[in-house]
Amino acid sequence: MDFTPAYQHFFSDDATSALAKLISDLDTIKAIQKPELEAYVLMSMLELLSQCYVGKVSQRDQAQRLKSFLKDIGSVHPADARLLYHLRNALMHNYGQFTFDKEKNTNYRFRFGYDKQYLFNAIGAFYSVNLSQLNKMVFDAIKRYQNALEKDNSLQRKFTSVYQFIGKV
Repeated sequence: MDFTPAYQHFFSDDATSALAKLISDLDTIKAIQKPELEAYVLMSMLELLSQCYVGKVSQRDQAQRLKSFLKDIGSVHPADARLLYHLRNALMHNYGQFTFDKEKNTNYRFRFGYDKQYLFNAIGAFYSVNLSQLNKMVFDAIKRYQNALEKDNSLQRKFTSVYQFIGKV
């Protein structure tokens, strides 16, 4: 019987780890140069991590869950966290083309590239998403979350409560 904590398996390269599966898929997508798919998988990784972070898999409070993870673990500025949430919505609902912010009465449209200094660059009505910066932010967040899990019993309990549902493929 394996007594290794579930979170150690989650961060391993075991083929049954949901995170490892997403990372493997990301490598495949990068090789075929599909930027929209790359962004989709990166945002799926953040969604998975945010569910583990708060210990809930429900579809309620998705915005708060993702923004909390991005702020607390991802070290993301609140304005970028808001844009990342809208990027998530755009990718999940219509492949990155469009999303609407009811609170700000604003439309968001996204383009993807690798050549800008910042994560987001506003270009008229569009936001250019720097996938190199998004990759770096996601993988830095993975490392920070893994380190936090190893030290924090409360985070471990939250993680364990959802791992059985979303931690393995």
